Amino acid sequence: MKSNVRHIFLYIGIFLLFSAAALYILYTINVSSPRLKTSQLSSLREVPDHGPFLLMDGQLYEDEEGQFCFAFSFHNNCQACLFFPRAVDAVINGESHRQQHSFIPLSIGEDYTVVIRSKDRSFSYVSNAVYYGTQEHVMDFLRTYAQVNAFIRGLCFTILLFCVILLFYKRSEKYLLWLAILCFFRGSYTRVSLFLKVVTWIPGLAFLEKGYPYMVIHEMVTVFLQYKIMESFVPVKIGKFPFPCYAALAAVPVLLMHGQPIQGILTGLLFFGVLYLCYLICFLRLPATAVAERDLLLAAWGLTVVLRLFDELCDLGVLPSGYINLQVPLRGVTSMLLVLAFFAVVGKRFAQKFQEADDLNLNLEESIRQKTRQQTVFIRSLLHNLKTPLFSLSGYSDMALASLDRNPDQARQYMEKAREKAIFAGDLLDHIFLATQMDADMIKMQFSPVNIGELLRAVADTPTTGAENKALHMTLDLPDSVYLQGDPLYLRQAFQNLLDNARLNTPEGGTIRIQAAVQNNLLSVHVTDTGCGIAPEDREKIFEAYYSNRNGKRPSSGLGLYITSEIIKRHHGQIHVESEVNKGSDFIVQLPVS
Repeated sequence: MKSNVRHIFLYIGIFLLFSAAALYILYTINVSSPRLKTSQLSSLREVPDHGPFLLMDGQLYEDEEGQFCFAFSFHNNCQACLFFPRAVDAVINGESHRQQHSFIPLSIGEDYTVVIRSKDRSFSYVSNAVYYGTQEHVMDFLRTYAQVNAFIRGLCFTILLFCVILLFYKRSEKYLLWLAILCFFRGSYTRVSLFLKVVTWIPGLAFLEKGYPYMVIHEMVTVFLQYKIMESFVPVKIGKFPFPCYAALAAVPVLLMHGQPIQGILTGLLFFGVLYLCYLICFLRLPATAVAERDLLLAAWGLTVVLRLFDELCDLGVLPSGYINLQVPLRGVTSMLLVLAFFAVVGKRFAQKFQEADDLNLNLEESIRQKTRQQTVFIRSLLHNLKTPLFSLSGYSDMALASLDRNPDQARQYMEKAREKAIFAGDLLDHIFLATQMDADMIKMQFSPVNIGELLRAVADTPTTGAENKALHMTLDLPDSVYLQGDPLYLRQAFQNLLDNARLNTPEGGTIRIQAAVQNNLLSVHVTDTGCGIAPEDREKIFEAYYSNRNGKRPSSGLGLYITSEIIKRHHGQIHVESEVNKGSDFIVQLPVS
């Protein structure tokens, strides 16, 4: 918690320093822009080369409709024009001019009376809305403005096209659709205007097309689209509600106070303050694993806030207008910053998914190679393990047939050996069949309550092929009424393999102990022998398929312990071994009891 608070204060400090530095730079650029007093126009005989010039010191007043007006008169002696970069109503010698970014050529030797009224915002200061200069000066600035605007629109179209292409191949990524719609909306601001022109036909709603109400409605459309994008990778709820709910509540006072200049300014600033505070809260709540995305979104948020604040302060006359307002469509730039940040985050997410897909393909290829190697080992082991008992079976059978008449006792011994090899081959095939079923995940366990004491006693009473004639000491220490959920057939197979392994690897006169106990709802079964033991380097490998203990004295399929470990895993248990060469082994199985 303390770490999060420190990070928040760190971000706030960085933002304040960045904002102050950025606003100072922008302010300095605009202050250095050339200006002329309206009283100087009549005395000019030639327009200076470093124009156009922002006209100042005209008469600023409020008309009967409550709108601000900027008026001045002059006698023109130059080859010049007036330029209106903002959306204003300009009346020049009684003729109305309403188009934004329009310039009006002036005739030499004519007298002009100019009155500028705010077109959209009744509270907007209009004294920074008219420039004076040559047509070449104005065209240079218009070209720069148009190039920046074309770049923004082209960027919008590029991102839109990219999102549509990705969405065509990855339709499950719905945020691509919302990002494409947002880019279309940002690349063409007239869409909301056209919609509002239809709505404003309704009596009483004409105010929606003007001033802050228009800006708020335009911004709410953006908020909704950005919310749909953000909900896929950013926490969008603040408390119990998504952040657009708070923005909508903050928009209500703007619509109610639209006709009152001061109240309109305050409610508009309140709306944008609430909106960008909601963005900030959402971005700060990104997890630590997404620190790069969080920093990128916070950087875009900070730059957007600074540029929007600068633009609003210039509109209100708090900061001076100048070259930046003439050459850069600030609202278009600010509208694209978060879009670019979202696009970068989306691109990063897609890059991660492509990397994950590549890693998955590499892992899949490695898994296929490993599976191929396992199949090769399987076939080799199968042929090798079957070849020896089958050849021995054939040889003992031939020797038994040859000795049947002259030495029946010897023939009987050969037949017993042949029988032993036949049983080994049969057990090997059973193990191979069971191992292949486990590899293919074709084993279906039938779980039921199993009395572990009864099961282990039955295992101990079952003889092991090849160990019938050994004199071994068997001790049992088993509970009477301990139950666990399991498949009795496969559990018996697992413990039978452990006991057979102990019998086959324990020399004459050795001891085997089977012990079971329950502690903390966990059953521990120990199968302990005094056999040849297992070397340290072999202890982790003996549970692998086709691996046979080199210290064993008898041939082995290498599948018994592998099958045992797989059965124990399917019963949510564990198996491991503790052993010492020439002293014996202790196989420990742990299973949950019911």
